[in-house]
Amino acid sequence: RARAYIQSQEPLDTPLAGRKEMGCNCFSAGESGVVELIMPTAYKSMLQFYQLVDEVKGYCEVPAEIDEENAAAIQEAEEALELEDAEDAVGGQKDVEEGRGAGKEN
Repeated sequence: RARAYIQSQEPLDTPLAGRKEMGCNCFSAGESGVVELIMPTAYKSMLQFYQLVDEVKGYCEVPAEIDEENAAAIQEAEEALELEDAEDAVGGQKDVEEGRGAGKEN
């Protein structure tokens, strides 16, 4: 139930290699220049992870052996899921605006 956020030029939350060295899954902090800027850059992502761990009983990170090749594929999959979530949210808002929200007959 731990993650390491490390300096990288990759976008925030990109899975990175380093599990063997750090002892946990590693993610880009979205900061490549100054180590002191990791916290102000990545704190929202860190807090979201803590919230997930708190809300999901028994949550644990699946050990991920990341190399450069599969890191890009993982990032693309995560971005696709985020896009689907955003589209679902927009669709739900349209339903509410058109009077088809929860608890109403179509």
